Amino acid sequence: MFLFEEQPLRHIVLEIRKEEDYRIPIWIIIGSTLGGLLLLALLILALWKLGFFQRQKRREEAEQEANGKVAEER
Repeated sequence: MFLFEEQPLRHIVLEIRKEEDYRIPIWIIIGSTLGGLLLLALLILALWKLGFFQRQKRREEAEQEANGKVAEER
């Protein structure tokens, strides 16, 4: 209801829709879930192969140990 000045005015909106079945088949949900998990696994594998998850601190420690061993041999 909208009140303009002192005259009430009403708008009635009637929607007529054809009733349809809006349920999503279970195989679509399962397939999408498995596909998403597969894509996530492939992304993690690619990042792991590229060395994304290796910590910089471990590399520095390995370099220091290698440099320390070289210095001890001299």
